[in-house]
Amino acid sequence: MIVAIRAVRLGLVEQCAPLLSDAVICGHDQAFVAALAWPNLAACRKLAPELANADAETMVRHPAVVSVFDRELEGAEGQRQLPCRAAYAVMPAATSRM
Repeated sequence: MIVAIRAVRLGLVEQCAPLLSDAVICGHDQAFVAALAWPNLAACRKLAPELANADAETMVRHPAVVSVFDRELEGAEGQRQLPCRAAYAVMPAATSRM
């Protein structure tokens, strides 16, 4: 199966808008693709009042946030251009070169 990684990444970010800032797609040559996703913390905070001052780790585990992401990914199951699993990063991606 050939997967257009760019289309998967864009599809995921669009499917979960505005709750995701970016994603990295994983699973080349595997039976399914997955994603490492960076949540848009400002948008996630709007899902529940108690998230107003929450740190990123608390936020990505909060039931209101988890349920929205789960619902979006469940709706994507079987769609070739969206991942079927995701993990949410709580630290910004490094921009320095190694």
